[in-house]
Amino acid sequence: SSSRVYSPGNFDSGLSSVTYPRSFKHTLGKFAAQFMGYDQHDSQELCAYLLDILHEDTNRVRKKPYVEKPEQEENESDEVAADKAWNLHLQREDSRVLENFMGQVKSRLECPVQGCGRISTTFDPSMYLSVPLPGSTDRVMKVTFVPLDLAKKCADLTVNICKNSSILGLRKHVAELAKECYNLKDDELHVEDIIIADVFQNKVWQYFAKDDDAVDRITDNDIVYAYQLEPQSVVKRAFNLYREEQDKSTTSSDSTPQQIESKSLDPAEKRKLDQDGQWQKELENCQLKMNEMEFSRLLNSTRSKKEDRLEFYTKLVKFIQGCQKCSDSDDSDKEDVPMEGTNRDSTDESLTLEEYSEMSTQFKTIRTPRELQILEYCAKKYLPIISGLGSMRKPLSEDGVALQFTIKKDMQKIGPFVARVPTNINLSNLRDLIGRRLNHALTNGASISNGDSADMSVEKSSASFASMSPMTALIRQAVLTAEPKNSKSVLESTTIGSVTESNTANVNGCPVLAKPSDEEEQELAVDKIDLAKTFALFVNLPSKVQDDIDLDAIFIKEEYLTEQQQKEKMQPDDANVSLMDCITKYGEMEQLGENDMWYCNRCKEHVQAWKKIHLYRAPPILFIHLKRFHFSSTTHRRHKLDTQVDFPLNDLDLRELVTHWDEGKEPIYDLYAVSNHFGGVGGGHYTAYAKGDDGTWCNFDDSRVTSGIDESEVVSPAAYCLYYKRKDVTFNCDKAIVEDMARGMALASEKDSSTSDRNDDMEIDNQSDSFLFCDDSAAPSGLSMSDDEPPPLTSDSSDHDLPNSYDGLPRQ
Repeated sequence: SSSRVYSPGNFDSGLSSVTYPRSFKHTLGKFAAQFMGYDQHDSQELCAYLLDILHEDTNRVRKKPYVEKPEQEENESDEVAADKAWNLHLQREDSRVLENFMGQVKSRLECPVQGCGRISTTFDPSMYLSVPLPGSTDRVMKVTFVPLDLAKKCADLTVNICKNSSILGLRKHVAELAKECYNLKDDELHVEDIIIADVFQNKVWQYFAKDDDAVDRITDNDIVYAYQLEPQSVVKRAFNLYREEQDKSTTSSDSTPQQIESKSLDPAEKRKLDQDGQWQKELENCQLKMNEMEFSRLLNSTRSKKEDRLEFYTKLVKFIQGCQKCSDSDDSDKEDVPMEGTNRDSTDESLTLEEYSEMSTQFKTIRTPRELQILEYCAKKYLPIISGLGSMRKPLSEDGVALQFTIKKDMQKIGPFVARVPTNINLSNLRDLIGRRLNHALTNGASISNGDSADMSVEKSSASFASMSPMTALIRQAVLTAEPKNSKSVLESTTIGSVTESNTANVNGCPVLAKPSDEEEQELAVDKIDLAKTFALFVNLPSKVQDDIDLDAIFIKEEYLTEQQQKEKMQPDDANVSLMDCITKYGEMEQLGENDMWYCNRCKEHVQAWKKIHLYRAPPILFIHLKRFHFSSTTHRRHKLDTQVDFPLNDLDLRELVTHWDEGKEPIYDLYAVSNHFGGVGGGHYTAYAKGDDGTWCNFDDSRVTSGIDESEVVSPAAYCLYYKRKDVTFNCDKAIVEDMARGMALASEKDSSTSDRNDDMEIDNQSDSFLFCDDSAAPSGLSMSDDEPPPLTSDSSDHDLPNSYDGLPRQ
């Protein structure tokens, strides 16, 4: 049927060819079921489909070779890679449609998995541009960035991020803005050294630490902070130094713990002992000479000497072996074991467990074989701690932990601040770290050396207080308290460290300082602060240091805006969006959604890659689609944006955005047609504007055609699809083009007999009042109806009346 419309005879007659939209649409529906019926359809999909089938029908390539899609090589220039991809594409596709409508874009995909670094760059053909409306898929978030150097002011950043982005995407945006704000180099701030937190009442309520979590986990009411942490490489180096010292201490010892034989304990009993460290409590209750604090040190390989742990274990083994020789222990293998604290003959097998254990001054009475089996199991669990391979808590991680602290002076709270610290840092070294971070707040001008961050977990016991910096001395006078995030009273806080409210001053009135050698100061921070429950550490400064620290200087914030954000702030709130804004937004980096994931051949999995598009070649006819219809993955609803987009009728200059063009074919365009959509998702109506050869604009609304339309009416919030032609392109009824198209369709008909049936489904009626399909005045997406045609494409149906497939909805 299309071959008849564009047949040479019709143009030779000098008459404009017309056709019934009903017949055309009926034929179209036979080959594209999505356009059947009279529900609302998408004009952009219709135009894209028509261009595609016209290209296929007129494709000069009949035998398409297999061509693998090439990627740009590492040292390959854009020009070489683009030409190679374009020439390979022409081996399979070559038509008049391609020559006039096909452009080329550079697509760059980056794997978001940390440590992967896979980047794929391709040059792809593009028949149209689907450009987003700024703000339609964006979310504007206020984030306070806290630098590692607290002497610098904190920055209130305005982050524009895609609604479908992840927490990793948010961190990347924050990193880019922070580098620009503080004039940092790429190696001075890494994405992995930023943590996002929700802050409430001077406490971190929760961390957003999972990279693949959706950014919509952060609500609009959350107070969002982004903290720059100590570099992970520095923290790892500090931990590895500690681990090396532990290994040396372990290998230097010649003492090897003696293993014991034990009866098999019931599996249910074992699970009970393993739960929440119950075996440690049983072992503590069994011994008699140590208090809770002394015994807890033996359960921690970082707070006790190996010799002390080995001595306790040796005594425990001797006691267990003695019990195993008793008559009621159910142990047939009885050996002579020297007993401590008794003159009885240890070979006397007539002793019972109770009689034997009562003679021990180190351990409590054992009465039953079950109690003995429990003690044997606890001894086995304690064995790894002797060599420093275990402890009463989870194994230490070399990646460090995020620890929050808030400065408190009387009723005033400053913070919170977050620091990444090694898991083996003790309270004494933690005080030093806080002192270095707050050095700028000293009012007396004293300074403190930042030192080497690698030493923050290794403290020299010989350090003298005479050489202590003023800020460190002040922090060592502070009372440290740990409070849960949801605490409502100071009564819920726990004092940690050697300085308490009761001993803040000695009898001479001199301040009490927390000494590195104090037993409480050697406690590990991760043992005293429950990070899993987001406990906050409060540094309670004594009242007498009021004149030494400027609390207001500790935490200062100021707003930072990029140049683009400053320009947008100067614009009125009702300022319209320009088409250039949309095209620029189209080229910005975005993260793919869950439904558009990319397969990374390095990670061997589908990922939400980061995608960035550049316009490389622009076609003679530029088809721009404004993405007004959106589907929310969170609410599972569709909605339409009625934002007005200001687009030029003449001189759309894309030279700043397009990379390559031939001389005399600069990408400067004039508008010649617009497809409009009125209504919403549930129902609507299409009209079209088209520009004639005489330069006048016409409005096509079903069977009504109005000429002489004012140019100001063409730009409206209803504009949906825009059709531009390059300035060097002229519209005319080129007989050679029409003949070429007719020949191509004839060849296709010979190849496929079904095509002949399609040609008989459409008739030409020159006397009907219908839409003109002339090459020089057609609006590609407008379909007009005569009076005897079915009703226009309008609908008042609600969402629940629509088909489940959404075929009747505008889609993109």
